[in-house]
Amino acid sequence: NRIARTKEPIVNSIAGVLHPDRKEVTWVKVNGCASLTDTGEVKEIVISFIEYTDRIKIEKEKIAAIKKLEKSEKRLNHTQELAGVGSWIFYPPSQKAEWSDETFNLWGLDSRKGLPTYETLIERVHEEDLTLFTSTYEAAVTLGTSYDVEIRVNLPNGIQKTLRSICQTTIGKPGEVVSLNGANLDITAQKLLEKDQIKHQRIKAIGEMSSSIAHDFNNLLSAVIGNADLAMMKADKSGPIVHHLNQIVNASITATDLCNQMLAFT
Repeated sequence: NRIARTKEPIVNSIAGVLHPDRKEVTWVKVNGCASLTDTGEVKEIVISFIEYTDRIKIEKEKIAAIKKLEKSEKRLNHTQELAGVGSWIFYPPSQKAEWSDETFNLWGLDSRKGLPTYETLIERVHEEDLTLFTSTYEAAVTLGTSYDVEIRVNLPNGIQKTLRSICQTTIGKPGEVVSLNGANLDITAQKLLEKDQIKHQRIKAIGEMSSSIAHDFNNLLSAVIGNADLAMMKADKSGPIVHHLNQIVNASITATDLCNQMLAFT
């Protein structure tokens, strides 16, 4: 009816047919055109029907698989965000790459703007870690060398992150590096904790050393006081030597009190 009315052809139109012996709809692809007379009247209409049910099922299965994959990717991205882990893959032959959302987040990049260039990444790497970053990357791309390194990244908002970058390479039969599969882990909090632990260990070591010195010095002062007491017992009580010995004893006692305070503090 549409062709008869408009004289325009129908191309690849999908129609569902209710077959009396089938529970499911039979899908067909419809193509049709009109044959016109010299005066432009419709002489005949030719229609073809192509079985399309299986193709429709495949398309539905494909859509369902894509939705399932998208759901899985959302779960994976959420899990990576919680763990502070971002995954990525790079194909050297085609120079193509894939990044997870968390990888963009770790580098302070907007995933909506697409993948960053190698130069953009270099600009964000801390200058002291730049040689390590470039050398390990080049060795992975050219030689297929896997790596596990720690690099510092300076974000545009002024925050500095420490990332553990892990890469596993895949090499093809001719020795060509086929792909680089990697992950970035945010270990900033871990590195800060390690610094605090090192500081704590240093303070502890200083305390133990101070305590040991104070204890040994206390023993030496005890010997000084003891010998000074023995000297006073043998000295002339009316002579000037007794006065000097008393000063030695009093100074040693004061020093002993200071050592005891240091021991108590450490």
